[in-house]
Amino acid sequence: MKKCFSKMFTLFVATVLGISSGYVFSAEKGQNMSREELVQARIEQLKAMNKPILFFGKVVDQFEKPVVGAAVVAGIAKIDPENPNAVSGWISVKEFRVTTDGDGLFDLKGHGTSLHINKIELPGYELDLLAEPTTFKYSRYEGGEIHSPAPSKPVVIHLRKKGKPVFMAVSMSKIDFRFRLDPEKQPEKGIYLVKPWLTETGQEGILPRGKTLKLNDRRKDETDLKFVAEWTADACVIRFLPQLTSSGIIVTDELLYEAPESGYEQEGDFRIQLPAPYEVRKHLYVKSEDGRYYSRIDVVISVRSKNLVNIAGVVCTNATGPRNLEYNALYQREEYIWRREMNALRSASKRTREEYVKKYKLKRAPGLKEDGKFDKALFREDIKKLKAMRDKENPRWWHKFDKTR
Repeated sequence: MKKCFSKMFTLFVATVLGISSGYVFSAEKGQNMSREELVQARIEQLKAMNKPILFFGKVVDQFEKPVVGAAVVAGIAKIDPENPNAVSGWISVKEFRVTTDGDGLFDLKGHGTSLHINKIELPGYELDLLAEPTTFKYSRYEGGEIHSPAPSKPVVIHLRKKGKPVFMAVSMSKIDFRFRLDPEKQPEKGIYLVKPWLTETGQEGILPRGKTLKLNDRRKDETDLKFVAEWTADACVIRFLPQLTSSGIIVTDELLYEAPESGYEQEGDFRIQLPAPYEVRKHLYVKSEDGRYYSRIDVVISVRSKNLVNIAGVVCTNATGPRNLEYNALYQREEYIWRREMNALRSASKRTREEYVKKYKLKRAPGLKEDGKFDKALFREDIKKLKAMRDKENPRWWHKFDKTR
């Protein structure tokens, strides 16, 4: 059985390596070699391309301060043709996990052709894999520049320290447009930057043009931002047109978590040179109604053909005034549930209010005066106190956030 497997394995490797049956002549050894011998010789050549791997890294935040206690997960690729679980014929990957020390330093050791940083994790931080160096080569097998490790010059990797998240009136709302060349008219699409939302005390939030709507209602016959596609002989220009009064837009490659304070234009655009299919990422920042709303639209513009362009992306909008665009899915969900509860509590029955009194050990129901009448101003004041008490007891990292900027 073992002999049979050995022959099958040899045949498989020979097929992968393109070695024909019978005997062949090896110029290196100057003698005839059987297929089995040549396969084994080639395996040894491949394995010899594995090199000792030594990597020195340092994790810092965006303020260049060392990040202590971050979990680094990396993989080392190795040429391993005799491993039946190896991918792509003969490559296996071994995963390593280390933790950064008091100076943000870490090191990795192994044997193979390359090292790849898969992720670096620490609550309150995030890694942008597209912006940071993550792949390092140690062998000529994969081509490219060979990494030269040096303890005195560790590779610096930035782990962004998140700011305190903010509740988004629109959070990760998806857009997906397809623009096709039309000789008779310019194709255009429109989106909402603000949808019905609730304040932290459960009230309906203010919408553009001073309107309010219930949470599940829809805005009709309005547009906050237009996308217009224009074709020339050799290009397609995507124009971004804010539709609200006293509004502006910035189109950039930079991903920001705080909207720019200035630099907004009445309209923005991006020119796509044709032909040649490609994909590009852009970030749009929109200041609406003199800063009542700040939005970020992360878009991917894909050229499918000379006459077809796709735009996909997500929208986040802060409707509370500050330029903070820090989004956190868990925080958003908790806040959404809380605001729905407060919205329901505003018109709740006496029994429901009594349940709240017991749940939070209150002296009275939120918003109820001594005479038993409901007072809106008192309700808002009581809810803010109740929320502060809840946040103090909440173990989530953002409630203990200490802003360093």
